[in-house]
Amino acid sequence: MNLLKDLEEIIDQKLTEWSISLPNPKMDIENYTTDFFGYGEKRVEPKQYNIHESNAIHDFLKNHIDLQTVYNQIKLEFETGLDISKYLSKGSLSVNPDHLLFDWNIMHLHLSLEIDPSNNKFVKRSNFQLFFFINHVNVYFISINPHLSGAEYSDLEFMEIINRNWPDLLSPYQLKGIISIEVEVAQEDRHLLRKMHINSPVKLSNGLFYIGPGLGVSSGQNSVGSVRKANDLLAHLRKFEESATIITPEDSELFGLKSGDFPVYKLFVHQNMLALKEVKSDKLISFNDRTFFYF
Repeated sequence: MNLLKDLEEIIDQKLTEWSISLPNPKMDIENYTTDFFGYGEKRVEPKQYNIHESNAIHDFLKNHIDLQTVYNQIKLEFETGLDISKYLSKGSLSVNPDHLLFDWNIMHLHLSLEIDPSNNKFVKRSNFQLFFFINHVNVYFISINPHLSGAEYSDLEFMEIINRNWPDLLSPYQLKGIISIEVEVAQEDRHLLRKMHINSPVKLSNGLFYIGPGLGVSSGQNSVGSVRKANDLLAHLRKFEESATIITPEDSELFGLKSGDFPVYKLFVHQNMLALKEVKSDKLISFNDRTFFYF
């Protein structure tokens, strides 16, 4: 049994499926798992989503009739569970941090239907970007903007639009009890802090303070969420390997083992989730739910 080796092979397979080059030489399993979850955060799982549109979206489309066809196509693909990866930034295949996503949980798509001849996995980069926020099976279309760059991705207006249209999305991230901070972070400053992997709270026009819904970026440039997931998963796998060295009569009966036999455990993907099974009996093993990560 070598569950960490199983995990490495599973990650190899998933990254290959996602057209992401495998690291050479191999990195340690902690960093590899963290990077993997970081790649996963940049992707949109193909499933049926409920679409919610801000007032800013409606106002924009009234004045940009030419973009309604591509917008409606993207909306339809979300609603019907199609893979929308081709509309994403090419940075979704890069290990580099997506600061807007890691900080505020906001992603963007390119409004184009024309396939990029230089890379047919993506549509051509367009003059307009659609910004959105995902929460489980709900997708919130925030705004459509001319193609942004640099500090423009740190514009508080993204958070203001979310707060005006869906304040409940931000309420879990409110920093209660804070009346003021000594120095408020300007847009350009937030951009520079993000590049230095420093997280900063936001103050919105309602006078309240929030941490970013993406929870921020770690000092190692990974998202805080991916670091937490990797640490949690690896800790549970190591704990299971330690406990599996003790064979009880209940284990022997459960797996139909003969006297002196030992169970053989393997990590694999089952219904898009990590799972364990005992190889000889081919029985699934149930362990702490937090270790069942979507792959």
